Amino acid sequence: MGFSGPNRKRDISRCERVRSSGDSGDISGHGREEKQRNVELYERVSSIFGAHAVAKKAELVGRDASWEAHNVVTLPGSRKAVFEFVCESQNSIASKFMMFSDLSRLEGAVSLNSVVKSLDRIGKKGSMLADVSNVLPITAAADEFIKYADAA
Repeated sequence: MGFSGPNRKRDISRCERVRSSGDSGDISGHGREEKQRNVELYERVSSIFGAHAVAKKAELVGRDASWEAHNVVTLPGSRKAVFEFVCESQNSIASKFMMFSDLSRLEGAVSLNSVVKSLDRIGKKGSMLADVSNVLPITAAADEFIKYADAA
């Protein structure tokens, strides 16, 4: 799939701006919401596991690609738990599904966790995340976060 037609230059220019700015091109506001929710989630995860054990971001190498993961907890024995906030948007769900699908194919213990605003609002596409990760609401009790972190 390439660029063609009368808007070719504009489309290529927009892609170059998006790529150079690091923006995903998500103008709907879901990207901003996800970023803000990951900050809130970091605070929550840090209060449960201790700030010393939680990285805001970490690069994890999957079977096929490297991924920037958020809220990565280092557990005893160097095991890892990832807590990614997922918005209801199709782009958010698809990107986390793809990342978790790749990471889940690794040998070793990485607990993959999709954190959502509400289990009721995530929808059928969001429920697909349960195929590759644990899914819990951001309001879950601390012991649920701990249980899912240990579920690797």
